Amino acid sequence: MILRPAIPACLLLLSGFAWPQASAAVRGNRPALARMFRENRPGPAWAGVDSALGSSSGRRTSASASAFRHLVSRIARRHQVSPRLARAVARQESDWNPRAVSSAGAMGLMQLMPGTARDLGVRDPFDPRQNVRGGVKYLKAMLRRFHGDRRLSLAAYNAGPGAVAAAGGHVPPYPETRAYVRAILDHLHHTHPSRPSSASAHHPSMPVHESLSHGVLLFSNTD
Repeated sequence: MILRPAIPACLLLLSGFAWPQASAAVRGNRPALARMFRENRPGPAWAGVDSALGSSSGRRTSASASAFRHLVSRIARRHQVSPRLARAVARQESDWNPRAVSSAGAMGLMQLMPGTARDLGVRDPFDPRQNVRGGVKYLKAMLRRFHGDRRLSLAAYNAGPGAVAAAGGHVPPYPETRAYVRAILDHLHHTHPSRPSSASAHHPSMPVHESLSHGVLLFSNTD
């Protein structure tokens, strides 16, 4: 029998939501619940974040953005995901603000919804390391599901894999999702213009899936 540590009530409130099935009323309350979560965080955990931010107000600084870029790169390499792609997602999602909360309730650097964070084992979505680890794992899952197709994987990260499937395996016709995918691919192209922003599964900077004889799936060509 495994004894689980007690979970704070505010975390139970957050983790109880199912997105996108949650009601509009519940979704509307998420930012307030997220603020409550932050206010009940242990002090030492916040001290490290405040130090990285360089401001107790949460204002992003160039130093903090650089630190978070390095964090994303390190975790992406550990999970065999392109660091450039992971950094582009974090930049688009939160502009390097680990305390960002969207109107829909997505939280942190990689903007994880409460249910997604729970499924990925993220106990504190405002902790940069936990948030990035969860976001990179989710991005890797989308790349695996869509066979390395960046365009579809990014669309799934934004709108959910079900929306991509419902659109017949294409980017869903949502203006926000299409703008999201275009912004990230354009950023990747402009920051590395020698590489095309094609969504082909054979894009040189993309993770390439290789099936080994013993059934292990490896990712290669991660930059």
